[in-house]
Amino acid sequence: MKLNMAAEPFGIIYLTTNLINNKVYPGQTTKNDPTYLGSGIILKKAKKKYGKKNFKRETICTCSNQKELNLKEIYYIAYYKKLVGAKNMYNITDGGGGTLGHNHTEETKKKMSKVRMGIKFSDEIKRNMSKAMKGKKHPNMLGHHHSEETKKKISKASKGNKYFLGKTHTEETKRKMRKSHFNKGKPLSNEHKRKLSESHRGEKNSLAILTEKQVIQIRNIKGKTQKEIAKMFNVSRGCISGIIYKHSWNHI
Repeated sequence: MKLNMAAEPFGIIYLTTNLINNKVYPGQTTKNDPTYLGSGIILKKAKKKYGKKNFKRETICTCSNQKELNLKEIYYIAYYKKLVGAKNMYNITDGGGGTLGHNHTEETKKKMSKVRMGIKFSDEIKRNMSKAMKGKKHPNMLGHHHSEETKKKISKASKGNKYFLGKTHTEETKRKMRKSHFNKGKPLSNEHKRKLSESHRGEKNSLAILTEKQVIQIRNIKGKTQKEIAKMFNVSRGCISGIIYKHSWNHI
């Protein structure tokens, strides 16, 4: 006689939530330990700061092997990043044994897509997701509500021009705006183009990291390689090459 017994799951995907600030940590485990909250570096610091009693863990789904665990962990970390924002999570990797900034192969992406199709949320997870989505749509406002005082200030600021909240332009500013709008699309004269070019040339350019004196000095250096000169002025070799061959700073 065969007993119809449900096999123990290989592991689970869980969600640990900080009950004080609502930050979350989706992860995986094969440990049969309901008190296990996760081992992430940032999560460990948070547990030490807030105390384990202020965290709760819930099971998102069960998995039958390590491969399934990895794929579902990757999916849920990405899912919660989109749901609550990375700033509201304790995860610093993409999951699945990967590292921060890891790019998944096309094969892995296809598998993750299949995993997503078969995912079913528990009633408890659905309730928590619904609760998190209430309030403002902005990720950093999930679950939060403005106070009456804040609402009044927002309302007051919103009156008037909706593109210039709570403020009005002076007549002088309005005149300049009308003139600017009238000239929009008008071809620039050669003189205007020349002045614009000169205003962004050399040291006048806000992105310039060298002075004209240094550029002249660089062009007069003999007996050193471009790499050595670049090190002297703390710039790239390409920058030095551009100066020497006058691809840049060609006005001096």
